[in-house]
Amino acid sequence: MVDAVRGLGRKSAVVCSGATEGGDEGGPGSASLVGAEAVSRSVRVRCDELAGDREGDRAEPAYGRQAQANDLRTQIGELQTRLREAESHLEHLAITRKTVTGLADRLPDVPPDLPEHPDYPRILAVFNEATGPLRAKDICEALDHNLLPKNIEGTRAKLKRLVKLGILTEVDTASFAKKQ
Repeated sequence: MVDAVRGLGRKSAVVCSGATEGGDEGGPGSASLVGAEAVSRSVRVRCDELAGDREGDRAEPAYGRQAQANDLRTQIGELQTRLREAESHLEHLAITRKTVTGLADRLPDVPPDLPEHPDYPRILAVFNEATGPLRAKDICEALDHNLLPKNIEGTRAKLKRLVKLGILTEVDTASFAKKQ
């Protein structure tokens, strides 16, 4: 902002430079608001000088300068409005973030959904009753499956899937326990 005002003249830049570069009293956002007000004031002063300074006018008539001053005042008003809206939006986002973060901490841990095969709830029931780690063969016996290699391997695959879901842990090779 300071660079934009420096083109308006030495007096305007001096008025503006202290407010934008050195003034951050009042916390975040206040420096930009103070800077915008300083820019507004300095541009208005320069606009008034342009409108009131009639001697040495070779390029533009007085009414042209008045129109230019009015245009600058309009632009200043629009920029101040946009600045206030942006700061308000930023403030609302900060409040929303704080609220969502606070609510996320209160949510209970939701266990992952089990796959739709009927053996999964039964496998978890076996682990709920168990006192230590179990092997796939132990689970097959508890579920009354035949102890055939295809049944044991199918059960081992289901146990591995439960490990991936974070419900079980693999204690040793082919030995599973419920996650605590």
